[in-house]
Amino acid sequence: MHHTSVEQISPEGARRPAVSVIVPVFNGEAVIGRCLESLKAQTMRDMEILVVYKPGSDATLDRILAVNDPRVRVIGQNDDSGPGGARNMGLKAARGRYVGFVEADDMVDDNFYEALFRSAEAHDADVAVGEMWENGRPVTLHDGERAISGFAELMNRFVNGASFDKLFRLSTLRERGVRFSERARWEDNLFIVMTARFARSFVTVPGARYRYFPSPWSEGYRRRLERDAVTAVNEIADFARDERLSPEEVLALRGFVLRSFALSVWDDSAVYRTVKRRFGVPPRLAVRHYRKQAKRLWRDALKAVFKGVRHG
Repeated sequence: MHHTSVEQISPEGARRPAVSVIVPVFNGEAVIGRCLESLKAQTMRDMEILVVYKPGSDATLDRILAVNDPRVRVIGQNDDSGPGGARNMGLKAARGRYVGFVEADDMVDDNFYEALFRSAEAHDADVAVGEMWENGRPVTLHDGERAISGFAELMNRFVNGASFDKLFRLSTLRERGVRFSERARWEDNLFIVMTARFARSFVTVPGARYRYFPSPWSEGYRRRLERDAVTAVNEIADFARDERLSPEEVLALRGFVLRSFALSVWDDSAVYRTVKRRFGVPPRLAVRHYRKQAKRLWRDALKAVFKGVRHG
């Protein structure tokens, strides 16, 4: 099978930077400036910053244009392909040898991309993985620079479902057709599973810190995540089926799915049933699920009782 090279996809005559960073943003007026300033401050100077902007109801575009850096390119997203579509647009436009992703409300330490790039080059790794800090506290720390390969090993040992704390060799993504899901809000998870399947190796990079600042979930957004989790789990299961994974690899992938989906939106019965049907679940997690379901039913029953007392 013939694969199109990066050079053929890149604009004619364009110089390839070492790193492309993709920043999707929608209604991010309050945070996008801080994010882009952290990218401007990177010790890795040989990079481009691709801001995929979806028009909204605030002054996000003004904030982007106010950032005085010739490395910033703005790409308009005028469809409904969601955050996965925004990342795929960035991947198509990227010119770098490696590509990274940053959420509009997050930041990275000054040495983040230089450290990831140097480690990826030194180990000839397709993916370099930094450390994640959430609201100033460490979530993922590495005890050394270590190369890891093999799908089951990656799923079992350290792969999480996030794309933003990593740096990816762009040619590998393009040659193997790795893309983000445009059907579900869990768009990173399928991307990470595909990358782990096709990458030669990942390398951990201690001290390269991604600063994650999650926004609180509204009830409406949570319900959407629960609905989309069913779609996302099925997409991953279909990929696993097509790839004819070994029993060991399927078991490792099941663990990844449980960590990424079931324990995040466990109250939703449709998510539980989908995970159980496509991957199976250990008995202890089934017990935990039904206990949570019982607690929710009891809570709702009490609310109904007290509502009747107040309004009776």
